[in-house]
Amino acid sequence: MAVIESPNDPRIIAEVDPSFGSLRASPRPLEYRAKSGELIGGHYRTGFFTGSTTILAAGDAIVSMRWNSDQLLFVLQRLRCFATIITAFTAGQENALDLVKINGFTTSDTGGTDKTALLQAGAGRKRLTMQPSRVTDLRVANATALGAGTGTADGQACGYCNIPTTNVVGGSGAEDVMQPPVGGEHPLTLAKQEGFRIRIAQVQGAVGVVRFAFVMDWAEVPLY
Repeated sequence: MAVIESPNDPRIIAEVDPSFGSLRASPRPLEYRAKSGELIGGHYRTGFFTGSTTILAAGDAIVSMRWNSDQLLFVLQRLRCFATIITAFTAGQENALDLVKINGFTTSDTGGTDKTALLQAGAGRKRLTMQPSRVTDLRVANATALGAGTGTADGQACGYCNIPTTNVVGGSGAEDVMQPPVGGEHPLTLAKQEGFRIRIAQVQGAVGVVRFAFVMDWAEVPLY
């Protein structure tokens, strides 16, 4: 078996299969150690849900995440959205959401339920040796939309999902608004004073009430 080594590092970094002559590679999670070897980031998962929302307008934000670390990048790996009908609509309803990136995000959004303290205390870590999250602000709407902080939304959403539900009490469904990268695709990566909002994409009709829930996977990795 041939071995490929780095001229600067005696450790093996790649091997060539002797039977087929193909390069062997092993997929692995994103690195969260600093160059010094210190564990400064990590991989995380959290779940959260809105209150019972009704008559929200297109563009109303129901989730907001603000990132303000100057040491780490926020890498969104997956964001799955759920919808449950609490009160049926008078007519069929599109339960659609989009995700928009926020730039120059210097002041967090307001309202809703703030989930930040739990993450900063260590909740959501996929391994206890990982550091508590450095998410600056994560909040989810109650019955009404979140208030906008200081930041500029991109003119075009970068994620969208239409959650299939039957228009009956208890009808529910789930879709990804941001799917996990496969192969070499680049995930959504946020630096200091950036973030995102999840927004209602289609105005909610009268009478009906919907409760949304979310499961989010992300990594916090060094800048290099």
